[in-house]
Amino acid sequence: MTKGLPSSTYRVVGVRGAPRPPPERFIKRISTEPFNELKPVWKPEEMIIKIKLSAPAM
Repeated sequence: MTKGLPSSTYRVVGVRGAPRPPPERFIKRISTEPFNELKPVWKPEEMIIKIKLSAPAM
């Protein structure tokens, strides 16, 4: 009975463990790409703000 429960949890962990390795790679990519993605995202926002400010100024 006790072995049955751990087996069930282990099976769930195993099934969830397969998709878990990719998330780690995704986290690593997100960790190394936060600056790269933040810069382009911030730059366009600054450009939009500049355009919006220059539009009414014009």
